[in-house]
Amino acid sequence: MFTEQLSMVKPKDVVIAISYSPYAREAVELVELGAKRGA
Repeated sequence: MFTEQLSMVKPKDVVIAISYSPYAREAVELVELGAKRGA
């Protein structure tokens, strides 16, 4: 679901994630994806 939103992330954008069980791993993966895109 959030992968679609992160596909629009551009360099210099900010990604903020708040995680909780059982979605903590997904949140970490999404933040890593944002970092790869320059956010």
